[in-house]
Amino acid sequence: MESLIALWSFIILFAAAATAVPYSPTYNYGFDAANLVKRQTQDPIVVTKLPLANGTVPVRPEIRQMKQNPYKWNLFLLSMSMLQYTNQNDELSWYQIAGTFIRSTLEPNPNTRQQVLFRLVQMIATWFTDPSERAFYHAAAADFRIPYWDWAAPPPAGESVFLPDFESEGIQIYGPNGWQYIANPLYSYKFNPLDPKVFSQGDFPNWTETKRAPFEKTDNRSVAHSIEHARPALQQRLYTLLSNYKDYGPFSNKYWGTATNQSQFDSVEALHDAMHVLVGNRGHMYYIQYSAFDPVFFLHHTMADRIVTMWQALYPNSWVTPQVAMEHSFTMPPGEVHDVFTELKPFFANASGAFWNSEMANDTLHFGYSYAETIPGQGGPKSEDRTRLITAINRLYGSSSPSTLVQKRKRALGRRDRGKISQLRQDTLSDDVSPDFSREPHVAASLVTDDYTYTEWIANVHVQNGALNGSFTIHLFMGAVSGDIISWSAAPNLIGSMNVFAMKNMGSANHVSGTVPLTSALMHMVSAGGVAGLDPGQVEPYLKTFLQVRVIGEDGEEVRPDSVVGLCVQIASSEVQAARNERELPVWGPVIERFEVNFG
Repeated sequence: MESLIALWSFIILFAAAATAVPYSPTYNYGFDAANLVKRQTQDPIVVTKLPLANGTVPVRPEIRQMKQNPYKWNLFLLSMSMLQYTNQNDELSWYQIAGTFIRSTLEPNPNTRQQVLFRLVQMIATWFTDPSERAFYHAAAADFRIPYWDWAAPPPAGESVFLPDFESEGIQIYGPNGWQYIANPLYSYKFNPLDPKVFSQGDFPNWTETKRAPFEKTDNRSVAHSIEHARPALQQRLYTLLSNYKDYGPFSNKYWGTATNQSQFDSVEALHDAMHVLVGNRGHMYYIQYSAFDPVFFLHHTMADRIVTMWQALYPNSWVTPQVAMEHSFTMPPGEVHDVFTELKPFFANASGAFWNSEMANDTLHFGYSYAETIPGQGGPKSEDRTRLITAINRLYGSSSPSTLVQKRKRALGRRDRGKISQLRQDTLSDDVSPDFSREPHVAASLVTDDYTYTEWIANVHVQNGALNGSFTIHLFMGAVSGDIISWSAAPNLIGSMNVFAMKNMGSANHVSGTVPLTSALMHMVSAGGVAGLDPGQVEPYLKTFLQVRVIGEDGEEVRPDSVVGLCVQIASSEVQAARNERELPVWGPVIERFEVNFG
């Protein structure tokens, strides 16, 4: 423990001292590490199961959790830097692995990158010469798994959702050859060389590294601010997906709701797309064909894999069903039906040339990893595993749901009297309608009936995927909208957004859909006296008067909603049975369409 504290003290000290020092492109090990990393065979790259650690399956940690262990954190950053600095022609370089995503959007999870980083971590751990130090790094390497970035859960107190580690160009790192200040592998990927023929759009032929919000230079602060404001709505969408979407088709596919005329319009794919648009903000993550080069890409995709894994644990009897491919990919033309046995090219399952498919990839244990929320218990019944998972979902993602807030108020009433609760209301009341109502649980409780039901309100949004020839954003506001477009993503009266993540020049006429939660914003209006309650007779006239829709195109300019092909914003509600305790999820009733928003 003393060694751990000492190492962290040095990290803090050197990080503070290194701010003005030019950084090196990668870590210098004192010998030709690149030659050891170089792939020596032309055999197919097979995605295999990683080894157990002490007989158990290691879990993928949240990135903040990994950072708490400086040995794992150093190995992670060193391996990331080494992978990024590997010759671009090497099949196992950052460049080539990212390029795989351009050729296929069917990767079940980021296991190729996990496998390569695991190999590099094991190698780097052996290069520490001090025996006691090497023992610490060997232990850290043994159960190493790539981290995920949880952009939906509330961050620790005083921290932002978008980590400061994503924003620093250089980073102080300790390795086998001591302390060095190197290019931060979480900030960007540097092309060596840049191929303007591959990155041919707009300013991309001139950018020698990946960028986020590239207005004059990378503006990670604006990205962080937008994500901070969007997080509560993203959290509520995730909570609804996990509690209300019980079939894999609508849960997984952003085309499902409009293609099948179902009442469920959101999906994990639409939620995934939102983060691409928010993080990229017209940088590399914003464009499908360039997105995998940004270092945040695989942290985000690992989070998406975790969401799917949690959903599978909740609903084990539903998995991939036959669906028609709606968009072109490298391995599958539009219109072709794919199912659980469709080959997930180009990911080899064995050296004989067989590819992975969804049936083979239906359990993370097949790849040698799990997540803390889904790893099976030792010998207990499966019902206990499910209860443990639901408790974690409520704790991590239920803070904006009236269902969870009712439980929070019950606990609060056990600790303080109603006078203090009323004072809490006065202290926290504001005009901000962003959907985080966790500090005012008494308002949620007042809207839940004696039989634990309440009305949930949502905006189902669907639009033609190729309507604006690229990615775009549909914002929903409550009340007057500022004329300053740049301020919209963090405006206090922004309820939420539906982000369309689309490739240019594809000409897609297929419709995609997503959902914007409205309930928490309406709860703020109830608290402020703007609307009496959540009943349809109270809410419908209010929304018809005050709900505003705005659209921002790929160029950052406003587009009139009535000019966007196929755009429809449908307001709907559902009677929901609130969870009575932390071991239950809310139960949604039928979703009833109330009205369509008029853009006139």
